[in-house]
Amino acid sequence: MKLVRSPRAAHTAYLALAGLLAAGLLVLSCSSPSSPPSGTPTGAAIAPLSEVERTRSVEACDAYVAALCGCAKAKPELQATCDLDLSLQQGVSHMLTVEGSVRDTEKRKMAQHQLRRMTATCVERLAQLPAQGCPSAVP
Repeated sequence: MKLVRSPRAAHTAYLALAGLLAAGLLVLSCSSPSSPPSGTPTGAAIAPLSEVERTRSVEACDAYVAALCGCAKAKPELQATCDLDLSLQQGVSHMLTVEGSVRDTEKRKMAQHQLRRMTATCVERLAQLPAQGCPSAVP
């Protein structure tokens, strides 16, 4: 049996074969033993947050929300912000739960990062309340 192909058909077949070969090499390089499987810790284990840092996160957001919502009673234009920022306080609580329960290094690292960002947001917004006409809540 003799295969007779036109030069164009041969070129198309060559390109298809080259594409399959490249895709196969890509799959093999992505799944090589040198790269750990997804979800496997790649670095040293990350320790859980200390009780001091956990407490500071809760206290910072509790103080901010209490001061903001207290001020919103006298300044109704802040009520919407108070309602929204209650979710920030709940987010801190949720991240503390997640951070304390995950064993995967990357997930713990992400939870700690998010928790620290939310805590920083609470501290920054607490410091900005006097500029919005609220009594100083910073000790």
